[in-house]
Amino acid sequence: RMLAVDHEEVKPDILVLGKALSGGVYPVSAVLADDEVMMRIKPGEHGSTYGGNPVAAAVGTAALKVLIDEKLAENSARLGDILLKELEHLGHMQGIELEMRGGWSQRLQSIEPEIHDELNRFGPKMPGYDIVPYNDLAALEAAFQDPHVAGFMMEPIQGEAGVVIPDDGYLRGVRQLCTKYNTRVDSCVCRDLDQRWKYNADSRSMLCDTKAMVTSARGRGLFNAVVIKPQHGIEAWDVCMALKDNGLLAKPTHGDIIRLAPPLVLTEDQLHECISIIKHTLESFE
Repeated sequence: RMLAVDHEEVKPDILVLGKALSGGVYPVSAVLADDEVMMRIKPGEHGSTYGGNPVAAAVGTAALKVLIDEKLAENSARLGDILLKELEHLGHMQGIELEMRGGWSQRLQSIEPEIHDELNRFGPKMPGYDIVPYNDLAALEAAFQDPHVAGFMMEPIQGEAGVVIPDDGYLRGVRQLCTKYNTRVDSCVCRDLDQRWKYNADSRSMLCDTKAMVTSARGRGLFNAVVIKPQHGIEAWDVCMALKDNGLLAKPTHGDIIRLAPPLVLTEDQLHECISIIKHTLESFE
């Protein structure tokens, strides 16, 4: 399972890839689609300054070969299960509904969906884009009642928002609705769609005792996040700085979320060392 959509065996009409496609060696991005979509672009109708770069193509191909030959996706799934269980054990878990925020703002087509107050400085906004709440199939089907809707953009796992994962069956439901209403679905694996949504807690997103510093843990594979409850002026940023001092790099986002994205070549011994650092660091704030 190399992609988030693979967890529900869903195939988008268009898949946008970026960031890790070259293994960090070279800037590479790609758009994947079947002939039915791609062959609608005729020779001379689309151009790109860097499109088709032979060095980028060679690097991307080599990185994918390593991913497959060394079974890095399988390694991620196995170690990810261990990591998530350890993160969940940082507190006593109980279900709760969370409101989260995303942050996708790279291209003009992506700017229109933004409603995050902190990002409203971007513009001008393009017409014709409506916001559909993430993880809400009923809202999506309601939007499809408009016969002028041509497509639906989404990121399967909301990374910048703090590794927010949809309910089981949501991606499959999106695919079914798009097929039912003859609408294209664009699955973006690069940045997040700027929007606000509700995320219903399940076995992958659980909350702990309010006295605990870590209030939730969630993720898939080695892409995980923990939500920090600010205490005595200590926020996610402060925890990340302490983690750095103890030998572990992590990224804070939205003030109360810490994203954990270790390399796919991580070993189990290294994983347990990371877990030990996380526990030791959190204990230092008590």
